[in-house]
Amino acid sequence: MMIRQMTNEDLNVLIEIWLAASKEAHHFIPAEYWESRQEDMREVYLPMAETYLLEESGQVRGFVSLVGEDLAALFIDPSRQNQGWGKALLRYAMDLRDTLKLRVYADNQRALRFYAKNGFERLEETVDPDTGQQEHIMIWSKKKAERKDSMSVSIFQHIDTVFVPTRNIKAAKEWYTGVLGGRIGWESEQGEYQCILFGQTSLTLFSTEEERYFERRHALFNFFVPNAEDAYRHLRKQNVRVDTILEYGATYFTFYDLDDNCLEVCSY
Repeated sequence: MMIRQMTNEDLNVLIEIWLAASKEAHHFIPAEYWESRQEDMREVYLPMAETYLLEESGQVRGFVSLVGEDLAALFIDPSRQNQGWGKALLRYAMDLRDTLKLRVYADNQRALRFYAKNGFERLEETVDPDTGQQEHIMIWSKKKAERKDSMSVSIFQHIDTVFVPTRNIKAAKEWYTGVLGGRIGWESEQGEYQCILFGQTSLTLFSTEEERYFERRHALFNFFVPNAEDAYRHLRKQNVRVDTILEYGATYFTFYDLDDNCLEVCSY
């Protein structure tokens, strides 16, 4: 991964990423609006901004644009999202500024959660005169973030693993790798523990016959997926028992493994 400053030769690919990402993130605005703004991006907005792009394996994956203290744009190729590129570009911008401000449409809940998670606070609400859409102005301050960091307990870094009971660890291992696509991690010497890798947090199967471990009927964690409907169809094809898809700020549903453990899928 490499982050570098934009050159004129990058304009076409950046506009392609901006257009595709804008249409996907702002489904509540007609696509024709974004298509009509392409020349403005080429002739006005990108040339006037301080823009940095992220490359991976020689391919541009996204970019961030700054105009003074305004974070004017942060877009990732829709086919390459959920890989940490947006956070990497945001952190790069934070290293360059002591304060950042931005505008996010109120209906773009995913972006609102992303910026809030990364330290931005809502400053005020307004209306975009071009689209008539309500939007939030958000702000981030390096000094305020540093004060929060100094107050945080740094002992707990991240969740290392989650534990899932099973009566048949061999069958469970095959199910979690074959049906859900996990990767084999480590295994205990006696075979009573089996680690399955899913992204940054692992899942550890443990063999037990104690019924108390199987009495819980709510999910203790969820699997993030890009599209909950696709995951639902995949599990149904694998004859996995699934519950109804629900919408409440996110799209999610519960499903059950071979031991009837309740698991959850979520997309947002």
